[in-house]
Amino acid sequence: MDRKRRHNEINSFLKAGLRLYELCHETSTSCRGDEHEQSIDVWLIIAIFNNVEQIHREFKNFDTARECSEKLLQTFMFLVVHEEFNVVEKLEGILANVVKRLLVKSVVAPAA
Repeated sequence: MDRKRRHNEINSFLKAGLRLYELCHETSTSCRGDEHEQSIDVWLIIAIFNNVEQIHREFKNFDTARECSEKLLQTFMFLVVHEEFNVVEKLEGILANVVKRLLVKSVVAPAA
């Protein structure tokens, strides 16, 4: 019983965290300011999508987790196109993990 209670507590914390990240994302996409604020938004968006992806993966919501990974990759591609290489370099660990997570499922998926 104690283990089940602990599991429920963890799920409760994860759900609360997920809701907070969703609210952060809503706020960051609705409030746009000067270039400096937009730069901070990119960092915030990357952190949000990365953490939300992990929470969905923990809940076994693999389709939603994959969507988050895809949005993360799109964000990194946006940074590359706009030559924000310093940001990409600082976050290369997250980028490597995103690519790995996206490729693993693609490699093992059956051919059509």
